Amino acid sequence: MYTTLGIHTQNTGNDSVLERIKQVGIAFTLHWAVLLVGICSPLRNSVSRLTLTRSIADSLIQWDAQWFVNIAKYGYVFPLSAQLPFMATGNTVPFSPPYKAAAFFPELPLLIHVLGASATVVLINALFALCLWLMYVLISGERSDLAFASIMLFAVNPCSIFFSALYTETLTLLGVLLICFGLRRPDSSRCFALSCVGALVAAGVHDLGVFSAVFAIRFIRLRMPMRALCFLVCAALPPAAYEWYLFNHFHTPLALIAAEGSWNRSWRPPFVNLVHTIAHGALSLNTIFILGMVVLALWQIGRSSHRDRAWRLDSEQQQPIVFSLETACWTACILLLGLCAYIPKHPLMSVLRFFCVLWPVYIPACTRAGTRENRCGQEYDPATSGRPEQFAPFVYIVGGSFCAYAAIGSSLFSHGWFFQ
Repeated sequence: MYTTLGIHTQNTGNDSVLERIKQVGIAFTLHWAVLLVGICSPLRNSVSRLTLTRSIADSLIQWDAQWFVNIAKYGYVFPLSAQLPFMATGNTVPFSPPYKAAAFFPELPLLIHVLGASATVVLINALFALCLWLMYVLISGERSDLAFASIMLFAVNPCSIFFSALYTETLTLLGVLLICFGLRRPDSSRCFALSCVGALVAAGVHDLGVFSAVFAIRFIRLRMPMRALCFLVCAALPPAAYEWYLFNHFHTPLALIAAEGSWNRSWRPPFVNLVHTIAHGALSLNTIFILGMVVLALWQIGRSSHRDRAWRLDSEQQQPIVFSLETACWTACILLLGLCAYIPKHPLMSVLRFFCVLWPVYIPACTRAGTRENRCGQEYDPATSGRPEQFAPFVYIVGGSFCAYAAIGSSLFSHGWFFQ
Protein backbone atom coordinates (compact mmCIF):
# COMPACT_ATOMS: atom_id res chain seq x y z
CA MET A 1 0.00 0.00 0.00
CA TYR A 2 2.72 2.44 0.99
CA THR A 3 4.72 1.42 -2.07
CA THR A 4 1.74 2.02 -4.24
CA LEU A 5 1.19 5.43 -2.67
CA GLY A 6 4.86 6.27 -3.14
CA ILE A 7 4.77 5.30 -6.78
CA HIS A 8 1.60 7.31 -7.27
CA THR A 9 3.13 10.41 -5.69
CA GLN A 10 6.27 10.09 -7.77
CA ASN A 11 4.31 9.65 -10.97
CA THR A 12 2.18 12.64 -10.11
CA GLY A 13 5.36 14.72 -9.73
CA ASN A 14 6.74 13.44 -13.04
CA ASP A 15 3.41 14.07 -14.72
CA SER A 16 3.45 17.60 -13.33
CA VAL A 17 6.90 18.31 -14.79
CA LEU A 18 5.96 16.77 -18.13
CA GLU A 19 2.75 18.76 -18.18
CA ARG A 20 4.68 21.96 -17.56
CA ILE A 21 7.13 21.15 -20.35
CA LYS A 22 4.21 20.38 -22.66
CA GLN A 23 2.35 23.61 -21.91
CA VAL A 24 5.44 25.80 -22.15
CA GLY A 25 6.31 24.04 -25.41
CA ILE A 26 2.83 24.73 -26.79
CA ALA A 27 3.12 28.42 -25.87
CA PHE A 28 6.59 28.75 -27.44
CA THR A 29 5.51 26.88 -30.57
CA LEU A 30 2.45 29.10 -31.00
CA HIS A 31 4.68 32.14 -30.45
CA TRP A 32 6.90 31.13 -33.33
CA ALA A 33 3.99 30.04 -35.53
CA VAL A 34 2.55 33.56 -35.27
CA LEU A 35 5.94 35.14 -35.98
CA LEU A 36 6.46 32.94 -39.05
CA VAL A 37 3.10 34.02 -40.45
CA GLY A 38 4.37 37.59 -40.33
CA ILE A 39 7.90 36.85 -41.51
CA CYS A 40 6.65 34.83 -44.50
CA SER A 41 3.92 37.32 -45.44
CA PRO A 42 4.04 38.82 -48.94
CA LEU A 43 4.53 42.37 -47.62
CA ARG A 44 7.17 44.15 -49.69
CA ASN A 45 10.42 45.07 -48.00
CA SER A 46 11.05 48.61 -46.84
CA VAL A 47 14.02 50.52 -48.26
CA SER A 48 15.33 50.65 -44.69
CA ARG A 49 15.31 46.86 -44.24
CA LEU A 50 18.67 45.67 -42.94
CA THR A 51 20.75 42.81 -44.37
CA LEU A 52 23.45 42.52 -41.76
CA THR A 53 24.02 38.75 -41.87
CA ARG A 54 22.51 37.89 -45.28
CA SER A 55 20.72 34.96 -43.64
CA ILE A 56 17.24 34.16 -42.37
CA ALA A 57 18.28 35.80 -39.10
CA ASP A 58 18.02 39.21 -40.80
CA SER A 59 14.25 39.06 -40.32
CA LEU A 60 14.93 39.37 -36.59
CA ILE A 61 17.76 41.91 -36.87
CA GLN A 62 16.00 45.17 -37.73
CA TRP A 63 15.79 48.74 -36.44
CA ASP A 64 17.46 49.02 -33.00
CA ALA A 65 19.30 45.77 -33.66
CA GLN A 66 21.50 47.75 -36.04
CA TRP A 67 22.78 49.78 -33.10
CA PHE A 68 23.63 46.69 -31.04
CA VAL A 69 25.48 45.04 -33.94
CA ASN A 70 27.53 48.16 -34.67
CA ILE A 71 28.34 48.78 -31.00
CA ALA A 72 29.61 45.20 -30.82
CA LYS A 73 31.84 45.91 -33.83
CA TYR A 74 33.02 49.50 -33.32
CA GLY A 75 32.30 50.45 -29.72
CA TYR A 76 30.24 53.52 -28.85
CA VAL A 77 31.61 55.80 -31.58
CA PHE A 78 30.93 54.66 -35.13
CA PRO A 79 33.08 55.70 -38.10
CA LEU A 80 31.23 57.76 -40.70
CA SER A 81 31.12 54.79 -43.07
CA ALA A 82 29.14 52.85 -40.45
CA GLN A 83 26.85 55.81 -39.79
CA LEU A 84 25.72 56.26 -43.40
CA PRO A 85 23.38 53.20 -43.45
CA PHE A 86 21.45 54.76 -40.55
CA MET A 87 20.15 57.50 -42.87
CA ALA A 88 17.64 55.00 -44.27
CA THR A 89 16.03 54.75 -40.82
CA GLY A 90 15.69 58.52 -40.42
CA ASN A 91 18.85 59.22 -38.40
CA THR A 92 20.84 62.39 -39.02
CA VAL A 93 24.44 61.80 -40.08
CA PRO A 94 26.99 62.55 -38.72
CA PHE A 95 25.67 61.65 -35.30
CA SER A 96 25.27 64.42 -32.77
CA PRO A 97 26.61 63.81 -30.22
CA PRO A 98 29.14 61.48 -31.85
CA TYR A 99 28.53 58.96 -29.05
CA LYS A 100 24.77 58.80 -29.77
CA ALA A 101 25.01 55.00 -29.45
CA ALA A 102 25.72 55.43 -25.73
CA ALA A 103 21.94 55.39 -25.20
CA PHE A 104 22.18 51.58 -25.51
CA PHE A 105 23.43 49.59 -22.53
CA PRO A 106 26.40 47.23 -23.11
CA GLU A 107 25.19 43.77 -22.11
CA LEU A 108 23.60 42.78 -25.43
CA PRO A 109 26.44 44.23 -27.56
CA LEU A 110 28.90 42.22 -25.45
CA LEU A 111 26.97 39.02 -26.24
CA ILE A 112 26.96 39.87 -29.94
CA HIS A 113 30.70 40.62 -29.83
CA VAL A 114 31.39 37.19 -28.33
CA LEU A 115 28.82 35.02 -30.16
CA GLY A 116 28.00 36.91 -33.35
CA ALA A 117 24.60 38.30 -34.33
CA SER A 118 22.97 35.09 -35.59
CA ALA A 119 24.08 32.98 -32.63
CA THR A 120 22.84 35.67 -30.24
CA VAL A 121 19.41 35.53 -31.89
CA VAL A 122 19.35 31.76 -31.24
CA LEU A 123 20.38 32.34 -27.62
CA ILE A 124 17.68 34.99 -27.14
CA ASN A 125 15.02 32.57 -28.35
CA ALA A 126 16.30 29.85 -26.01
CA LEU A 127 16.20 32.34 -23.14
CA PHE A 128 12.67 33.34 -24.07
CA ALA A 129 11.61 29.69 -23.75
CA LEU A 130 13.26 29.72 -20.31
CA CYS A 131 11.33 32.89 -19.46
CA LEU A 132 8.04 31.18 -20.31
CA TRP A 133 9.02 28.27 -18.06
CA LEU A 134 9.90 30.57 -15.14
CA MET A 135 6.71 32.55 -15.67
CA TYR A 136 4.63 29.37 -15.69
CA VAL A 137 6.22 28.07 -12.48
CA LEU A 138 5.79 31.41 -10.70
CA ILE A 139 2.13 31.83 -11.66
CA SER A 140 1.17 28.19 -11.11
CA GLY A 141 2.60 28.40 -7.59
CA GLU A 142 -0.09 30.95 -6.70
CA ARG A 143 -2.86 30.49 -9.29
CA SER A 144 -2.46 27.14 -11.00
CA ASP A 145 -5.65 27.63 -13.02
CA LEU A 146 -4.30 30.77 -14.71
CA ALA A 147 -0.71 29.77 -15.50
CA PHE A 148 -1.21 28.23 -18.95
CA ALA A 149 -3.61 30.90 -20.18
CA SER A 150 -1.30 33.67 -18.93
CA ILE A 151 1.84 32.40 -20.66
CA MET A 152 -0.14 31.72 -23.85
CA LEU A 153 -1.34 35.32 -23.98
CA PHE A 154 2.15 36.59 -23.20
CA ALA A 155 3.73 34.39 -25.88
CA VAL A 156 1.48 35.83 -28.61
CA ASN A 157 1.09 39.38 -27.31
CA PRO A 158 1.32 42.09 -30.00
CA CYS A 159 4.92 42.87 -29.01
CA SER A 160 6.07 39.24 -29.10
CA ILE A 161 8.41 39.88 -32.05
CA PHE A 162 10.67 41.85 -29.68
CA PHE A 163 11.25 38.73 -27.55
CA SER A 164 12.68 36.74 -30.47
CA ALA A 165 14.45 39.57 -32.26
CA LEU A 166 17.92 40.95 -31.52
CA TYR A 167 16.47 43.22 -28.87
CA THR A 168 16.91 43.64 -25.11
CA GLU A 169 13.38 42.69 -24.01
CA THR A 170 14.07 39.00 -23.40
CA LEU A 171 17.15 39.71 -21.28
CA THR A 172 15.27 42.34 -19.26
CA LEU A 173 12.41 39.91 -18.70
CA LEU A 174 14.79 37.10 -17.76
CA GLY A 175 16.49 39.25 -15.13
CA VAL A 176 13.18 40.21 -13.50
CA LEU A 177 11.90 36.61 -13.52
CA LEU A 178 15.13 35.34 -11.94
CA ILE A 179 14.70 37.94 -9.19
CA CYS A 180 11.11 36.84 -8.60
CA PHE A 181 12.06 33.15 -8.68
CA GLY A 182 14.74 33.70 -6.04
CA LEU A 183 12.51 35.80 -3.83
CA ARG A 184 10.15 32.89 -3.26
CA ARG A 185 12.68 31.62 -0.68
CA PRO A 186 14.81 34.64 0.29
CA ASP A 187 16.19 32.80 3.35
CA SER A 188 18.00 30.39 1.01
CA SER A 189 21.52 31.46 0.02
CA ARG A 190 21.11 29.91 -3.44
CA CYS A 191 17.81 31.69 -4.05
CA PHE A 192 19.31 34.97 -2.83
CA ALA A 193 22.25 34.50 -5.22
CA LEU A 194 19.78 33.83 -8.06
CA SER A 195 17.98 37.10 -7.30
CA CYS A 196 21.28 38.98 -7.33
CA VAL A 197 22.18 37.45 -10.70
CA GLY A 198 18.78 38.56 -11.99
CA ALA A 199 19.46 42.11 -10.79
CA LEU A 200 22.82 42.13 -12.57
CA VAL A 201 21.24 40.89 -15.81
CA ALA A 202 18.27 43.27 -15.77
CA ALA A 203 20.24 46.38 -14.83
CA GLY A 204 22.98 45.77 -17.40
CA VAL A 205 20.83 45.38 -20.48
CA HIS A 206 18.40 48.31 -20.43
CA ASP A 207 17.60 51.34 -18.29
CA LEU A 208 14.28 49.66 -17.44
CA GLY A 209 16.31 47.17 -15.43
CA VAL A 210 17.18 49.84 -12.88
CA PHE A 211 13.62 49.53 -11.56
CA SER A 212 14.44 46.00 -10.41
CA ALA A 213 15.90 47.70 -7.32
CA VAL A 214 12.36 47.95 -5.89
CA PHE A 215 12.45 44.21 -5.17
CA ALA A 216 14.82 45.03 -2.29
CA ILE A 217 11.64 45.92 -0.40
CA ARG A 218 11.13 42.17 0.13
CA PHE A 219 14.35 41.90 2.17
CA ILE A 220 13.42 44.97 4.19
CA ARG A 221 10.04 43.45 5.02
CA LEU A 222 11.82 40.25 6.07
CA ARG A 223 14.19 42.28 8.28
CA MET A 224 17.26 41.28 6.25
CA PRO A 225 19.05 44.63 5.86
CA MET A 226 22.38 43.19 4.67
CA ARG A 227 20.71 41.19 1.92
CA ALA A 228 18.72 44.26 0.92
CA LEU A 229 21.95 46.23 0.67
CA CYS A 230 23.71 43.52 -1.34
CA PHE A 231 20.77 43.27 -3.71
CA LEU A 232 20.75 47.05 -4.23
CA VAL A 233 24.48 46.97 -4.95
CA CYS A 234 23.90 44.31 -7.63
CA ALA A 235 21.13 46.42 -9.19
CA ALA A 236 23.31 49.55 -9.12
CA LEU A 237 26.62 47.99 -10.21
CA PRO A 238 25.99 47.59 -14.00
CA PRO A 239 24.71 51.15 -14.62
CA ALA A 240 27.42 52.57 -12.33
CA ALA A 241 30.14 50.66 -14.20
CA TYR A 242 28.66 51.82 -17.50
CA GLU A 243 28.65 55.45 -16.34
CA TRP A 244 32.28 55.08 -15.28
CA TYR A 245 33.15 53.70 -18.71
CA LEU A 246 31.37 56.57 -20.49
CA PHE A 247 33.07 59.15 -18.28
CA ASN A 248 36.51 57.69 -19.00
CA HIS A 249 35.89 57.65 -22.77
CA PHE A 250 33.90 60.85 -23.28
CA HIS A 251 35.01 62.89 -20.25
CA THR A 252 31.55 63.98 -19.22
CA PRO A 253 29.26 62.54 -16.54
CA LEU A 254 26.29 63.44 -18.74
CA ALA A 255 27.20 61.26 -21.73
CA LEU A 256 24.29 58.88 -21.21
CA ILE A 257 21.81 61.73 -20.72
CA ALA A 258 23.08 63.56 -23.83
CA ALA A 259 22.89 60.37 -25.90
CA GLU A 260 19.32 59.63 -24.78
CA GLY A 261 18.37 63.29 -25.34
CA SER A 262 19.37 62.96 -29.00
CA TRP A 263 16.30 60.74 -29.48
CA ASN A 264 14.00 63.71 -28.70
CA ARG A 265 12.27 61.93 -25.82
CA SER A 266 10.96 64.20 -23.09
CA TRP A 267 8.92 63.57 -19.96
CA ARG A 268 5.43 64.88 -19.23
CA PRO A 269 2.87 64.29 -16.47
CA PRO A 270 1.22 60.84 -16.58
CA PHE A 271 -1.37 60.20 -19.30
CA VAL A 272 -0.44 63.32 -21.33
CA ASN A 273 0.91 61.12 -24.13
CA LEU A 274 -2.32 59.12 -24.26
CA VAL A 275 -4.54 62.22 -24.09
CA HIS A 276 -2.64 64.00 -26.86
CA THR A 277 -2.70 60.89 -29.06
CA ILE A 278 -6.45 60.43 -28.69
CA ALA A 279 -7.14 64.18 -28.98
CA HIS A 280 -5.37 64.23 -32.36
CA GLY A 281 -7.47 61.31 -33.61
CA ALA A 282 -4.60 58.80 -33.67
CA LEU A 283 -6.62 55.96 -32.12
CA SER A 284 -4.57 53.15 -33.69
CA LEU A 285 -4.27 49.50 -32.69
CA ASN A 286 -1.18 50.45 -30.70
CA THR A 287 -3.15 53.06 -28.76
CA ILE A 288 -5.94 50.59 -27.99
CA PHE A 289 -3.44 47.97 -26.83
CA ILE A 290 -1.66 50.49 -24.60
CA LEU A 291 -4.99 51.53 -23.07
CA GLY A 292 -5.78 47.89 -22.37
CA MET A 293 -2.36 47.35 -20.78
CA VAL A 294 -2.89 50.37 -18.52
CA VAL A 295 -6.23 48.99 -17.30
CA LEU A 296 -4.82 45.50 -16.67
CA ALA A 297 -1.73 46.92 -14.94
CA LEU A 298 -3.82 49.04 -12.58
CA TRP A 299 -6.02 46.01 -11.86
CA GLN A 300 -3.02 43.81 -11.07
CA ILE A 301 -1.37 46.50 -8.94
CA GLY A 302 -4.54 46.97 -6.91
CA ARG A 303 -5.18 43.26 -6.42
CA SER A 304 -1.56 42.48 -5.47
CA SER A 305 -1.39 45.37 -3.01
CA HIS A 306 -4.65 44.23 -1.42
CA ARG A 307 -3.51 40.61 -1.06
CA ASP A 308 -0.08 41.48 0.34
CA ARG A 309 -1.00 44.12 2.90
CA ALA A 310 1.08 42.94 5.87
CA TRP A 311 4.38 44.81 6.06
CA ARG A 312 6.31 42.22 8.09
CA LEU A 313 6.88 38.78 6.59
CA ASP A 314 8.09 35.47 8.01
CA SER A 315 11.45 34.53 6.50
CA GLU A 316 10.91 30.83 7.23
CA GLN A 317 7.83 30.57 5.01
CA GLN A 318 7.64 30.65 1.24
CA GLN A 319 6.07 33.97 0.36
CA PRO A 320 4.00 34.84 -2.73
CA ILE A 321 5.78 36.96 -5.28
CA VAL A 322 3.39 37.20 -8.26
CA PHE A 323 0.69 38.79 -6.10
CA SER A 324 3.05 40.78 -3.89
CA LEU A 325 3.75 44.35 -2.91
CA GLU A 326 7.16 44.18 -4.60
CA THR A 327 5.82 43.04 -7.97
CA ALA A 328 3.07 45.66 -7.71
CA CYS A 329 5.69 48.38 -7.12
CA TRP A 330 7.79 47.18 -10.06
CA THR A 331 4.71 47.12 -12.31
CA ALA A 332 3.77 50.63 -11.14
CA CYS A 333 7.26 51.94 -11.95
CA ILE A 334 7.22 50.60 -15.52
CA LEU A 335 3.64 51.81 -15.98
CA LEU A 336 4.52 55.30 -14.77
CA LEU A 337 7.59 55.44 -17.01
CA GLY A 338 5.51 54.54 -20.06
CA LEU A 339 2.76 57.02 -19.21
CA CYS A 340 5.26 59.88 -18.77
CA ALA A 341 7.38 59.24 -21.88
CA TYR A 342 6.70 61.74 -24.65
CA ILE A 343 8.12 62.22 -28.14
CA PRO A 344 6.80 65.23 -30.12
CA LYS A 345 4.52 64.26 -33.03
CA HIS A 346 4.63 60.62 -31.83
CA PRO A 347 3.68 60.77 -28.12
CA LEU A 348 3.37 57.00 -27.69
CA MET A 349 6.48 55.96 -29.58
CA SER A 350 8.42 53.25 -27.67
CA VAL A 351 5.71 52.96 -24.99
CA LEU A 352 4.85 49.51 -26.38
CA ARG A 353 8.40 48.38 -25.67
CA PHE A 354 8.20 49.68 -22.09
CA PHE A 355 4.93 47.86 -21.45
CA CYS A 356 5.70 44.56 -23.18
CA VAL A 357 7.85 43.34 -20.26
CA LEU A 358 4.92 43.70 -17.82
CA TRP A 359 4.31 39.96 -17.58
CA PRO A 360 2.00 40.09 -14.49
CA VAL A 361 -0.64 42.15 -16.31
CA TYR A 362 -1.67 39.19 -18.46
CA ILE A 363 -2.95 37.38 -15.37
CA PRO A 364 -6.04 39.62 -14.87
CA ALA A 365 -6.97 39.01 -18.52
CA CYS A 366 -7.27 35.30 -17.64
CA THR A 367 -9.11 35.67 -14.34
CA ARG A 368 -12.39 34.49 -15.83
CA ALA A 369 -10.61 31.40 -17.11
CA GLY A 370 -10.70 29.86 -13.63
CA THR A 371 -13.01 26.97 -12.93
CA ARG A 372 -16.10 27.16 -10.79
CA GLU A 373 -14.19 25.66 -7.85
CA ASN A 374 -11.61 28.43 -8.07
CA ARG A 375 -14.17 31.21 -8.21
CA CYS A 376 -15.70 29.74 -5.05
CA GLY A 377 -12.39 30.20 -3.25
CA GLN A 378 -10.76 26.80 -3.74
CA GLU A 379 -7.53 26.52 -5.69
CA TYR A 380 -7.86 24.60 -8.92
CA ASP A 381 -5.31 21.83 -9.34
CA PRO A 382 -5.31 19.91 -12.65
CA ALA A 383 -3.42 17.04 -11.01
CA THR A 384 -6.26 16.31 -8.60
CA SER A 385 -9.34 17.55 -10.38
CA GLY A 386 -9.24 15.00 -13.17
CA ARG A 387 -10.22 17.67 -15.68
CA PRO A 388 -7.97 19.73 -17.95
CA GLU A 389 -7.70 23.47 -17.52
CA GLN A 390 -10.53 25.22 -19.35
CA PHE A 391 -10.26 28.63 -21.00
CA ALA A 392 -13.15 31.07 -20.85
CA PRO A 393 -14.44 32.40 -24.21
CA PHE A 394 -12.98 35.80 -23.33
CA VAL A 395 -9.46 34.31 -23.27
CA TYR A 396 -9.96 32.81 -26.73
CA ILE A 397 -11.16 36.16 -28.05
CA VAL A 398 -8.20 38.04 -26.58
CA GLY A 399 -5.77 35.33 -27.65
CA GLY A 400 -7.06 35.32 -31.22
CA SER A 401 -6.85 39.10 -31.40
CA PHE A 402 -3.30 38.99 -30.04
CA CYS A 403 -2.27 36.38 -32.62
CA ALA A 404 -3.59 38.51 -35.49
CA TYR A 405 -2.01 41.67 -34.11
CA ALA A 406 1.32 39.94 -33.40
CA ALA A 407 1.41 38.56 -36.94
CA ILE A 408 0.93 42.10 -38.30
CA GLY A 409 3.67 43.44 -36.03
CA SER A 410 5.98 40.58 -37.00
CA SER A 411 5.34 41.26 -40.69
CA LEU A 412 6.07 44.98 -40.37
CA PHE A 413 9.17 44.49 -38.25
CA SER A 414 10.73 41.67 -40.28
CA HIS A 415 10.19 43.54 -43.56
CA GLY A 416 11.86 46.69 -42.28
CA TRP A 417 8.80 48.83 -41.51
CA PHE A 418 8.62 50.63 -38.20
CA PHE A 419 6.31 48.53 -36.02
CA GLN A 420 5.68 51.09 -33.28
